[in-house]
Amino acid sequence: MSTDLESRLEDHLRRSAATAPAPMLRIDEIDARAGQRRRRRTAARGAMALGIVVGLGAAVMAMRDPQSTGPAAPTETPLTRLPDATIRTGEPTKPGAVALELADGQHITFAIVGSPYYDGYAQETRVQYATYSTGFAYPDVDIPLIPVSELGGTESLTFWTGLPSSAARVEYLPVTGNSAWQTPVDGIAAFPATAHAPDDTMIAYDSVGNEVARTTWATTHLLSSNELDDGVLHHNYTSLTESTVDISGPVDVTKIADLDRAATEAYTGFANATMRSCLSTDGDAAWTECIQSTDAAVKAYLG
Repeated sequence: MSTDLESRLEDHLRRSAATAPAPMLRIDEIDARAGQRRRRRTAARGAMALGIVVGLGAAVMAMRDPQSTGPAAPTETPLTRLPDATIRTGEPTKPGAVALELADGQHITFAIVGSPYYDGYAQETRVQYATYSTGFAYPDVDIPLIPVSELGGTESLTFWTGLPSSAARVEYLPVTGNSAWQTPVDGIAAFPATAHAPDDTMIAYDSVGNEVARTTWATTHLLSSNELDDGVLHHNYTSLTESTVDISGPVDVTKIADLDRAATEAYTGFANATMRSCLSTDGDAAWTECIQSTDAAVKAYLG
């Protein structure tokens, strides 16, 4: 073959190779490659979605974190009614007295008791533990256990009485210390406390969260106080309103003015024993009648 012919043949083969179509792929290879691409796209979308969910979850948790929204929400501080509502000093107690146990184990009792009162026998509103008693009521006065809304306390507790029947939750928001909430018992809320600042607040809510009452130490009228050894003045009992119990009536203080200790104890023992005897005979429902008959017996005894 001549050199010229060989050159033309080689040139033709090179041009043919350059313009030849790409090798054909089998259909199963095409499906496999398409599946791989789909899986890669699905995995990418899944990773992106997971990242979004995780991000949203972190944002929601941050929103729920009390530290990210301010002070911690109040914690429950339960109040429990006790079955025994007797008064430590032993006076006859009117039915309906309320004895409560606070979350830290403290006890407080609200009651009406019968007591000798100078030349007669009377009823007295008693808050045991707060060491406070308000006016005596004479035999013809039937006083309720908790006549008005009152805020009171000692160096270790605070209480709020006379809450409306709609109050289902009470929050205690002290200036210092942890806030707390509880379900009131018989219209009473009571919380452990170590101090009473003017801006300490208590708020009562109904069952759907509407505010129904509010009080602070700054809005109360101080009736009495207790000076502790550390020189810090603490509220002993504070009332929103002055007592309106009727204590009018003649009192002959000379009847007991000259009694010595033994005679005074005998007078007190006679009076309370007479009251208990009446109640055991006539029943708790006869409280007012027993007060009246005991008052008459005490007057005769002293006379």
